[in-house]
Amino acid sequence: MWNKQKNRERGVTLVEVIICAALFSILLFAFINLINSSLDISVKAGDITLAVLLAQEKMEELLATPYADLPAEGLSIAAPLNFGCGLQYYCSITVDMIEFDGYMLHGLLLEVAVLSEGGEQIAGFTSFRREEYP
Repeated sequence: MWNKQKNRERGVTLVEVIICAALFSILLFAFINLINSSLDISVKAGDITLAVLLAQEKMEELLATPYADLPAEGLSIAAPLNFGCGLQYYCSITVDMIEFDGYMLHGLLLEVAVLSEGGEQIAGFTSFRREEYP
């Protein structure tokens, strides 16, 4: 009788192995999901950074363009960006007036936005170019 008890305590039963394997697979599944989620967040952050840089670059192009060369009647452009990332930019130039320190300023409202594949705005900039007088 004493020998049977001693033999049982030495080994691991099949039930213990199955429970250990189940716990390990649950932990492994949770860890893989954590890595997958962090990878998705990292890719999305990269897309947002790219969108901000592209929108900023497009706005800088508009601001560097002489006022006389900008279309005075307004303009609206939507075009895909050729980076293979599915982003597209939207550019709008609108004739507008704003009040500044009690004065009405005439000029152009410049808007640039970068949109995702679904049309959701990721990044955008707005600026106002005051009409230049000779």
